[in-house]
Amino acid sequence: MLSEVSRPFAFVQQLRNACRRWVLAEETSDIGGIIVLVVLEQFIGKLPIGTMEWDQCHQSASLDEAVQLAEDHLAAYPGAGGGSCHHWCGREVWASQLELRGAGTRPRTVPSDGGGDGVWCNVWFISLPEKIEALNGCSVIIKCTFEINNTLDKDLTESATGVWYKDGHDKEKIAFNSSIANPNPIIRGNLSGKLHEKNCTTIFYDVSSNHNGKYYFRIEGNGGLKYTYTTASVAINVIESPHNLTVKLYVYQKEVQSQQEVLEGSSVSLSCSAETLCSSPPATLTWSSTPRLPFSLQEQQNQTELISHLNFTATHLQHTITFTCTVTYQLQDDNKTAHSNLTLHVTYAPKIPLSSSCNRTDVTMCLCEVDGNPSPKLVWHLSGRPVSNSTNSSINEERLSSTVLRSFITLHHSLTHTSTVQCVTTNTHGNDSKEFQLKAVSKDEKESVYANKEMLSPGGATTLNCPESLHYSSIDVTKTNPESEKFRGISFTQH
Repeated sequence: MLSEVSRPFAFVQQLRNACRRWVLAEETSDIGGIIVLVVLEQFIGKLPIGTMEWDQCHQSASLDEAVQLAEDHLAAYPGAGGGSCHHWCGREVWASQLELRGAGTRPRTVPSDGGGDGVWCNVWFISLPEKIEALNGCSVIIKCTFEINNTLDKDLTESATGVWYKDGHDKEKIAFNSSIANPNPIIRGNLSGKLHEKNCTTIFYDVSSNHNGKYYFRIEGNGGLKYTYTTASVAINVIESPHNLTVKLYVYQKEVQSQQEVLEGSSVSLSCSAETLCSSPPATLTWSSTPRLPFSLQEQQNQTELISHLNFTATHLQHTITFTCTVTYQLQDDNKTAHSNLTLHVTYAPKIPLSSSCNRTDVTMCLCEVDGNPSPKLVWHLSGRPVSNSTNSSINEERLSSTVLRSFITLHHSLTHTSTVQCVTTNTHGNDSKEFQLKAVSKDEKESVYANKEMLSPGGATTLNCPESLHYSSIDVTKTNPESEKFRGISFTQH
């Protein structure tokens, strides 16, 4: 029994020696593993009832952890037998205790409830993040809450001190002490939490690679309240440059691959996330696009991640637009940034712009330009019927880009009776068309001539009863020689 030896460490050594006497080396390939399991079982089973319950409560993962737990418990309850853990709780009580404490995570020194009734002991435990990654030059906030033996609550006052050890528990490992104004501390910081409220949240300033390591917390109060939480630590890892951002594409709140095409009119959200490598001041996320487009933003941040959502409705104008997300970390001497981008691919039905038109001279030439994704097909119709290259018509196409197609059709004199020309385009998402009205012109028809706002006959004979000394005719000056400044008129007298 432990009462027969002086310390738990000596008791473990006795158990080890006893096990070696009955384990046969030739019957197993893992003598050390068997010894550890047997010693662990025998060690816990022969501890004083209070200490045994304490060890069982924490479900030690190793023999060393079980020894440390026993040492901690006996330090809290001096004397043979120690104190008993009377706080046996099922999962409902466990949850209510956490809610009362306002903890965001389960204390790491107490096991989660794995399905059956768990055991929670209202004695020494602490809640810490397992690890924190920080950017060189940033400040780091360690969220921290703790519990103590309730018999020592009276010793936890506003004058209590919080101490952080680095990579060990010895006094020479002290990295920060909240009650000592050390001009050259291992790490500068501030214990922002209120210890008398069991909040040990601490901020470390201007961290560097020299601060990499595991940190353990110690509480020191009045009387016998002096305890180091050796079974839980927070690992701080300082990096020189920020990680790449993660940009994801969502369509109707469902994630899709970044290269997947989005149908025009869809509700789109781009999500950008970055690690919170600087606790104070917090990092910022910004969006940009080329060309710049209007959009709405939603941002959220937790202890480890900063997320920004860019929301909009997809249009054909956003096809092949690149959206860039930038995270900025504000340091004391300089800022550090990281970027990530995503190019949007939008599919849409073909569209014919207003610039499509017809021009009629000796021949009729029509131009039709269409934009669509996937690349559309284009067909010309004359008086409702499709037409192709022939002696009377010629069609030429020019592909301006992966989505834009331009087509020309030329109609010769033999087809001047055609009344309509239509441009029809289609792709897998829809169609569009545009119709051009053409006036029929006979071979003998000439341009109408006007005289004093009265139309003359086609041959130029007047229809007026009274003689006129001045007549007017329409003149096309768009094709005149720019060097000429003279116009010639013709006058005639009616007989």
